[in-house]
Amino acid sequence: MLRLLLKMVLVLSLAVPALSQELTAPEERLISLFETSRSSVVSITTGQRRVDPWLRRAEIVPSGSGSGFFWGDEGHIVTNAHVIQRAVRADIHMADGRVLPARLVGAAPQYNLAVLQVDLDGIAGIADAKPQGLYRAQILYKTASNDLKMPSCCLRHCR
Repeated sequence: MLRLLLKMVLVLSLAVPALSQELTAPEERLISLFETSRSSVVSITTGQRRVDPWLRRAEIVPSGSGSGFFWGDEGHIVTNAHVIQRAVRADIHMADGRVLPARLVGAAPQYNLAVLQVDLDGIAGIADAKPQGLYRAQILYKTASNDLKMPSCCLRHCR
């Protein structure tokens, strides 16, 4: 999502003649959207357990990556279920460079949704990473949970 916003900003900046230094109204709105939401978007890396049959030792090896976003003020992160599929470990990479371990709250693979949670206790500056309003996401959640019979295990803690 962050990459998409960056690409959109780049495309818009290339579309304007080089001599023009003033931003158009759509450019200003897009830049404002990016600046206000970028701290709530996270990168996720996962690891899987691999067993070496010769050494009889298990280790966690990198297995995948994806993106997600903070939902609410309790450290919940919404992502795609395929990002955490078969993962035994998930690390959340914040926009400011911090890396936090996450635990799985729930997943609904049939909808490709998963919710992770990070411990926010004692972490300074996390308030900036929380979205101020997710009205469309709240509407999506309500629609998904009521109309599609979304399993409550996935998003019940994120209200």
